[in-house]
Amino acid sequence: MQAEHDKAEKKEQSRLNKIRRDERRMKAEQELPFEDYKALQKQLSKESQQESIQLKQMNYYWKETIAQARQKVADFEANIQRLKDERKAKSAALQQKLFQQYAFLNAQGETKSLGAIFDNNPPASAGECAARNCCTMPFNTNCNRLPWLNFGGDNRQSLKYGNTAIFIPRVRANANPFWLTC
Repeated sequence: MQAEHDKAEKKEQSRLNKIRRDERRMKAEQELPFEDYKALQKQLSKESQQESIQLKQMNYYWKETIAQARQKVADFEANIQRLKDERKAKSAALQQKLFQQYAFLNAQGETKSLGAIFDNNPPASAGECAARNCCTMPFNTNCNRLPWLNFGGDNRQSLKYGNTAIFIPRVRANANPFWLTC
């Protein structure tokens, strides 16, 4: 990251400058008259203060730059989350609308929607099999027998229930509400 690189570089430069200032101080203390030594010490002190100020300014600059970048990222993430929530709400509304429009006819001639059958919480892929047409067709044509149904998979895994249907155990729970409406 550029900020870390700049900070490390500036700190290293400050460390080297401090070493040079200390060497100059020691040399000046031995070689210069007292007044000149005091003037040099003031100058070196000012250089040290300037360097410290520059380091603080650079740290402040990077702190602000990083804070602004983080705020932009947070804004983007909030916008993404808002769009996800909006999509989720629209999807749920559409799904409920479809559940209400997907209707089954029972033996008494009453129509029930998929949402009503499952209390507005149908299992995954409810109503996507042939059960709807197979359940509704006999009642539309005044037929008194239901056709054979196979819910996903092969018959080796099937269990036979009564004379009217074949169910596979893993989907039996999902299929039962359809049969209750029929």
